[in-house]
Amino acid sequence: MAKVKTTQKAIKEAYQNVIAVGYCNLQSLLDFFYDKERYYTVRREGWGSDVYDFGNVAISTGYAPFGNVRPNYELTQKYEHKAQELRSISLLKTTYPEKRKEAEKLIAEFIKEALAEK
Repeated sequence: MAKVKTTQKAIKEAYQNVIAVGYCNLQSLLDFFYDKERYYTVRREGWGSDVYDFGNVAISTGYAPFGNVRPNYELTQKYEHKAQELRSISLLKTTYPEKRKEAEKLIAEFIKEALAEK
């Protein structure tokens, strides 16, 4: 599915919570969710952010992330490191679908903790 160009305003109106994450701060975790990368925004200089759809929560990440939830750097790094560990497990030991299931648990935990910080 191709990403759709949109505006920050449209995303903020469509989602109750939009989590803003700096460029590449959750890259390893979000790589598991390429199918949830639905939108992108632009700014005067070009690309601004990608927006991932997680039901009633969106995650905005990029050069110009936006949102009403801004988790601290330590929280994003906690989950980024867990995702890096998950990615490093050999496919001989676990399958991609098994890794995806674990990543779904991680993203759910991240969203829960990020919203708790709000």
